[in-house]
Amino acid sequence: MIRRSAHSMIAMVVVVAGVTACSGGSDRSDGYQSAASGLCEATTRAEEGDIEGAEARFYDTVHQSLHDLAAEVSEVDRVTAARLLEAKEAVESGFDNEPAGLGETLRSLISAVDESLTAIGHDPPPCASDEGG
Repeated sequence: MIRRSAHSMIAMVVVVAGVTACSGGSDRSDGYQSAASGLCEATTRAEEGDIEGAEARFYDTVHQSLHDLAAEVSEVDRVTAARLLEAKEAVESGFDNEPAGLGETLRSLISAVDESLTAIGHDPPPCASDEGG
């Protein structure tokens, strides 16, 4: 009886882990879409002169997802992942040092996000595509 319970428990753990792993892709994709949209909003705020609002939106909604996206993209295209991380770093530096040019720097990051999403088979949100060009 104990063996049967142990086997049942192991089987249940494997099933739950499999379901969690499969659903993680969808959750991650939704997070990337949300981050890309948040990036568009941050860009608009920066271009309107609301640097504090842009920075808050970036760090609250976008920042962590960019790390996750870069990690996933690096599995298929390390050059694209590197460009994404460089563009992210430029934005972070812009918040600290060059807020006047932040709109352009954020637009470069939008392009890098666009390219990264495409590299892993996801469509960028329309805002990112429209504003990235």
